[in-house]
Amino acid sequence: MKQNLLETVLLFASFYLPGMLFHSRGLQEAIESPGSYLAGAVLAALPQLLLLLYVLWLREQAEAPAGGSPWSRFGLPRLRVGDILQGAVLFAAAVGLLLGLNLLVSLLPAGRGGLFENGFRFRLGDWRLIPLALVFAVVTGYREELFFRGYLITRFTEMGIPATAAAGVGALLFALGHTYQGSGGFAAALILGVLFGLLFVRRRNLHRLAVAHALYNALVLTASLWAGTS
Repeated sequence: MKQNLLETVLLFASFYLPGMLFHSRGLQEAIESPGSYLAGAVLAALPQLLLLLYVLWLREQAEAPAGGSPWSRFGLPRLRVGDILQGAVLFAAAVGLLLGLNLLVSLLPAGRGGLFENGFRFRLGDWRLIPLALVFAVVTGYREELFFRGYLITRFTEMGIPATAAAGVGALLFALGHTYQGSGGFAAALILGVLFGLLFVRRRNLHRLAVAHALYNALVLTASLWAGTS
């Protein structure tokens, strides 16, 4: 248990804590130079994703089933076409959920413009950045789902925390990492974090969550091309 706790704290402190503490600096860069921000985020996220996979491989290779994935315990079996299709369905359902909640809140007396009235502060700004934005969407989708769902929930449950509570803690930490996107980004991240966490607890398949996450990221970035600056 102590080894799992130490490993979890060190990985979180290395990958995510600096961004949470200095999110205002990241926001400023994202607003002033979205291309540089996306490129820097990909260059940081890709080695982090590979390092996390390597750490888990070192810990799990002896326990992996013969012929199976050494990361299957963390929700990463071999990717199948069905996982991509189900991820797309989950993406559509998640967008529908967010739009429905936004409409519901907007109808309340104090709802004003809805749950996401303050919007997302990040703006893509240039069509030529779309290929980079798609790479960013996939890399960050897998990195964040692997850590906040596959890794954290698995490690927390191994420490005796109930799975639903572990999913809630992971969702909150995930949302806190999106505060630089404004209240809309925080609210969306929290809602999706809870949804994806509960689905991971039930299905233990990270590919579907990462595909849905990547599609959501791509949608938000592409849609920001039509949005005015906040």
